[in-house]
Amino acid sequence: MSCRCDDIEDCRDDIEKLREMIQYLDQAESVAETIEDTLEKTAKETENAVMSVRIGECRTAMSRLDDRVIEIIREAKREAADRLDYCERELPDMESEDEEYHEEEEEDDD
Repeated sequence: MSCRCDDIEDCRDDIEKLREMIQYLDQAESVAETIEDTLEKTAKETENAVMSVRIGECRTAMSRLDDRVIEIIREAKREAADRLDYCERELPDMESEDEEYHEEEEEDDD
């Protein structure tokens, strides 16, 4: 058994950063969905104003891109959430191990 103070500090830092990352990804997902809605509305207005053979192709391409961006954000959120869960489960074990180590160290010093 060894001192885990540095590991505990690193784990706490990771937890804080992962929580912040998930918040930013939530915001990014919301923005991406808003952009998708806005582009869809714009495409409908453009379609009504100008009949173009390519407008359908553009709408399809935009939709695919928006879907892909949103999926990438959601995947990043899942990975961050999984890592956060792991860190939150490991931290108590590290703290317990560190506490035992320091108690034994104090006993040895006496």
